Amino acid sequence: MINEQKIPCPICQTKIPFDAQALIRGHKFSCPSCFAVIGIAQESVEQATTVFEEFKELSKSKFSSKNKKQRKGNKQNQITNSTL
Repeated sequence: MINEQKIPCPICQTKIPFDAQALIRGHKFSCPSCFAVIGIAQESVEQATTVFEEFKELSKSKFSSKNKKQRKGNKQNQITNSTL
């Protein structure tokens, strides 16, 4: 699985591996110990997809602004070092 994460089984607490994107698309995942199944209720899939997409956009913008700050800091360090 790409982006595999784990969540505790609500029945036996064994870690259930899952892929967040697949979960949001409506896939279900089974506990390897007790075979309990986890998933998002079908009526919630659309809302979960919307929230996930908004989260991805927010993550991109935060990552982008963090990189800009780092580049700006690196330029300032270069200027300071070159004037020494």
